[in-house]
Amino acid sequence: ASQENLLSEIAEAIIPKTSSPGAKDVYAHQFVMKMMDDCATKEEQEDFVKGLDAFADFASKTAGTGFMKATPVQRASVLEAIEKTKSDNSDVSKFYKRMKALTVRGYTSSQYFLTQVQVYNIIPGPFKGCVPVSTNV
Repeated sequence: ASQENLLSEIAEAIIPKTSSPGAKDVYAHQFVMKMMDDCATKEEQEDFVKGLDAFADFASKTAGTGFMKATPVQRASVLEAIEKTKSDNSDVSKFYKRMKALTVRGYTSSQYFLTQVQVYNIIPGPFKGCVPVSTNV
């Protein structure tokens, strides 16, 4: 439960709530968890959890407090510090890259995004099954 709460707060820091819902509002963190549980290998899952723990330690050192207790400004500074070292191949960087990618993917495939922001139509036009076909084509 504590790891899920941490993931939801990280997702919210990546896509914060403004006039539109944030990542936590559309449950992007649950999408991340589902993708890691169902689509990642055992090794990738272990690396993700190890990266989550490393992220928590990094946030404590950078912000002076845990990520959960940090202010929005402190959280932003933690993420900015990771962004600056993104080319680094550390556990924190690998975790953050994966977390950010899955958060954005979860947000952009949410019901809110696909019905309010970028309206998705499965069929480009309406289907009328009872219209006679013209033979003068």
